[in-house]
Amino acid sequence: MKQEFIKVAGTEFTKGNKPILFRGLGIGSWLNLEHFMVGIPSPDNQIRTSIQNCFGEKTVEKFFDSFIHSFVTDKDFAFLQECGVNVVRVPFNYRLFIDDENPEEYKPEGLLYFDYLMELCEKYQIYLLPDLHAVPGGQNPDWHSDNNTGVPEFWHYKVFRDQIVSLWKYIARHYADRPQTPVNPGAGAPGFLSRLRRLLLPAGREKIIIAPPAGGHDFSLFRSRPKSDPRCFWR
Repeated sequence: MKQEFIKVAGTEFTKGNKPILFRGLGIGSWLNLEHFMVGIPSPDNQIRTSIQNCFGEKTVEKFFDSFIHSFVTDKDFAFLQECGVNVVRVPFNYRLFIDDENPEEYKPEGLLYFDYLMELCEKYQIYLLPDLHAVPGGQNPDWHSDNNTGVPEFWHYKVFRDQIVSLWKYIARHYADRPQTPVNPGAGAPGFLSRLRRLLLPAGREKIIIAPPAGGHDFSLFRSRPKSDPRCFWR
């Protein structure tokens, strides 16, 4: 049976040529620890490093693996389905996939955790909106983007942006035939999002990119805004 993917028609999402209304929520501080949610005044990587310094690397690996598998479970998704939820936005950290000391090789746990989440989404017919919330160098100066310096260096160095384009292509290819995954790039700037759209959509084929406007409301800076592209939604 042919899989039905979400499309964009004007201002509506559609599936099988019928409008679909998304009702959802965000699962924060699961795959990216955010200081104001967990109550620890520090970015994700410093929180993890501090715990590792106290308890050791192996203990920390077991702890966070248990944390990820127990934070959201089958029972949670069953409850979400009962509540009428049909989409979850999941902020995640690039460090789930990329080791800064070995950036050329993706860490296996990234897709393992995403597969765990995807299986729950498919079982309960809930769409997954992965939100890349922390990128190399930080897309903004705050701790919630796992920024250590207070300077959004992601926009200063092309090498960081190249890393993220490659990472999104890697994720999109892996889930190319899974209709439950639209994409939220997280880091938004007109030139970067236009570039990401050109390179990502062929890899994901049927995927939707849900992109934020500049300044939260202005799309005029997008050089090649795809006004009628059924795979792009500019929110």
